[in-house]
Amino acid sequence: VSTQSTWGPSKVMQVPFLGLSLCLVLFLIFLYNQYIEFSYELAYDIRDGPFAAAFYLLLGLHGSHVIVGSVLLTILLLQTWSGGLNPHSMLFRMTSIYIHLVDLVYIVIFSTIYVGLTSNAHKYLQAGKRAPFSEMHHALYEGIGNSSVSQ
Repeated sequence: VSTQSTWGPSKVMQVPFLGLSLCLVLFLIFLYNQYIEFSYELAYDIRDGPFAAAFYLLLGLHGSHVIVGSVLLTILLLQTWSGGLNPHSMLFRMTSIYIHLVDLVYIVIFSTIYVGLTSNAHKYLQAGKRAPFSEMHHALYEGIGNSSVSQ
C-alpha cells in the first residue's frame, strides 16, 4: 500500500514546483504592476511623441512575452502537479531559456527607458509639453540630460 498522496506533487518534484510557482507569481505581479502603471500612473500616452510611443511599444511587447511565459509556466506547473513533469524535457528547457531571455530583455528595457525617465524628454512630458525631437533623440540615444526644462 502506497502512502504517497495522489494529489499534489511528490517530494521529488516539490523543488521544481516551488520554483515554477515563485516564477509564475513574480510574472503575475509584474503584469499587475504594468497594468497599474499604464492605467493610472503615467502622465502621458502613446500619442505624446516618439519617446512615449517607444515606451509603450517596448513595455507592451515585453508584457505580451511575459503573458506567454506565464502560460508556459502554468503548463509546467500542471504537469508537475500531475506528476508528469520531466525536468529534461524540451518544453521545460525551452521555457527556462525563454523566461531567462524575457528577464534579460527587461533588464535592458529598465536600464535604458526607466533610468532615462529622468532625462529632459521626460521632463517635457511631465510638464504636458511636446519635447523637441532633439531632446527625444538625446533621451533615447545619448543618455540622461542634466539641464532642466522651464515651464
